[in-house]
Amino acid sequence: MAHEIDMGLDGILRTRLIGELDRIAMDALLKDLQPYFEAATENAQLNLIMDSSQVGKLSSYARKRFTLMNQDTRIGKIAILGASRSMRVFIGFVSKATLRDNIQMFDRDDQAINWIKDKR
Repeated sequence: MAHEIDMGLDGILRTRLIGELDRIAMDALLKDLQPYFEAATENAQLNLIMDSSQVGKLSSYARKRFTLMNQDTRIGKIAILGASRSMRVFIGFVSKATLRDNIQMFDRDDQAINWIKDKR
């Protein structure tokens, strides 16, 4: 599994997930995301656009880590691009498990950006 991370000039962190997401790949992703998490606060939350169009199977470890990550109040809105049916089910589970309504799914990047920038 590989991933790509890029902080946009708009302050939105873009992450592309590629391939299987096993324990090793998830730990590598979290390690690369850590500096962005550490820089965020509850008043200056980190907003993300995650492209899941190329992700393969999510291990149970990865599913648990994503759920724990979403409990962190330094994380703001998370826009998911290219979500498969299984990813959509998982995202619904994460939202219910964390009691947060901060994740939405989109087909296009511009839709995700508009939702993140909407302060409602």
